[in-house]
Amino acid sequence: MFAVIVLRHPHLQSAVRTSAYDPQIPLAVLHTGEDIIVSRDKAVIWQMNTQAKHSGVSPGLTASQALARCSDLQILPRNLPQEHTVSTLLLQTAGHYSPRIEATEFGMVTLDLDGSTFLPDRLASMSQSILDELECVHLKAQVGVAPTPDLAQLAAHTGRPFHLLGNHPDEVQAFLQPLPPSWIHVSENALNILQLWGVRTLGALLSLPQQELRERLGSEVVEQCTRLRRDTIRPLKVVPPPQTFCEVSDLEHPIECLEPLLFLLQRFLEQLAHRLDSCYLAFEQVLLEFAFDNGSTSQRRFKIPEPTTDINRLLCMIHGSLEHYTAPSPLIRVSMEAVPTRPPRVQRGLFENYLKDPQQFAETLTQLCGVVGSDRIGSPHICSMQQPDAIEMQPFQEHQNNKDSPKASSPVYGLPMQRYRPPLPVDVQVDAQKQPIAFTSTRMSGRIRAMHGPWLNSGGWWQSDQHWERREWDVQSHQGELFRLVQTSKQWVIEGRYA
Repeated sequence: MFAVIVLRHPHLQSAVRTSAYDPQIPLAVLHTGEDIIVSRDKAVIWQMNTQAKHSGVSPGLTASQALARCSDLQILPRNLPQEHTVSTLLLQTAGHYSPRIEATEFGMVTLDLDGSTFLPDRLASMSQSILDELECVHLKAQVGVAPTPDLAQLAAHTGRPFHLLGNHPDEVQAFLQPLPPSWIHVSENALNILQLWGVRTLGALLSLPQQELRERLGSEVVEQCTRLRRDTIRPLKVVPPPQTFCEVSDLEHPIECLEPLLFLLQRFLEQLAHRLDSCYLAFEQVLLEFAFDNGSTSQRRFKIPEPTTDINRLLCMIHGSLEHYTAPSPLIRVSMEAVPTRPPRVQRGLFENYLKDPQQFAETLTQLCGVVGSDRIGSPHICSMQQPDAIEMQPFQEHQNNKDSPKASSPVYGLPMQRYRPPLPVDVQVDAQKQPIAFTSTRMSGRIRAMHGPWLNSGGWWQSDQHWERREWDVQSHQGELFRLVQTSKQWVIEGRYA
């Protein structure tokens, strides 16, 4: 069995998919090219909805001719980026139900259901599931299931919203009997000849002798008739479903403030989240690309702390980042791409330290960066130099992924020292050898009974503004207390007390 998914007016759906048009008003799409046969090189009506068709609009009319027949007609240009997105959506949706799919034409895909897990009594539920998935991404489609790809294509065009055609000869003949010959791919000249012969249906065409038909109309019509037989199965041109998840919109009216942009980004996130959920994936990164009225572009990358499909969290993170962003000119195009990954399934250790809510932490960081700047946000990190208490700030992501950060050395056994922060300034008396013999401060004083040192340490000599040096002693007061006494280039301090 084969299944075909067909979009109703695919170019029109692509043009209005990301817009807020009322589906009850007449809509039409313009096109200039060889797809529409016209006598002049002008933009002509290509596809229209049912309301426009009932008002007298037909393919091939110019914009002025169409407006003369329907004054409230909304005429839209083709949206090529959205057409590419729609093609990707169709292939990805079809890939959920069969590994063998064919991009038959724009707005139509064919699925080979041979060997699939869908039994004949479950084909109806499969068809409805396909329609529901496409409805979630704002696409209306029809599904046809039949023994051959060509019969499935005809069944899809007649489906309201889907049509299941069995393999019995009488059922196939009854299905083809009322269909017009224009539904098969034959030339306009052949259709006119069939009209003169009085052949009004495919059933009447298939009843004609094939040899005589070939002699009068050529092999084109005979080949099309042969493909409609239930035992003729053409090979599919199988293509893999694309793994890109992108939404793009060319704005009809430029955006100058944040609120309408957030509304559009929320809609993009909803559609991308649904597509990722159907593939059992989640957001790892979000890439935003803006095009402005002055011709400039801007790209922004959002790294998700933990893969998720929570739309509210993602929108809050993007909102916090864009809240303090100033655009150079009005926005005319928005593109959002999701970098997918597998959802995390990690069992935390009982005594392991981790963030309770990484998404909330990232949202807070984004808000802080917008207020004080990204260069003022980070985590303390011990420098590689030997200067005591030398700490620098690193971005959180960089700090978490930095494999070259210093690791804890093997434990050193000895007396623990309680550090004074900041160090306690003292006045020190020294002897002739520049060795301390007594100290006085606001908190303690006394003579030095015993000492060890000095230990010399220095660094940063290659940069004049970062040069440092120090001399350290471990001293014992006359009361028996142990201290770390340090002499720098500026002063004497007591750095800590040994417990």
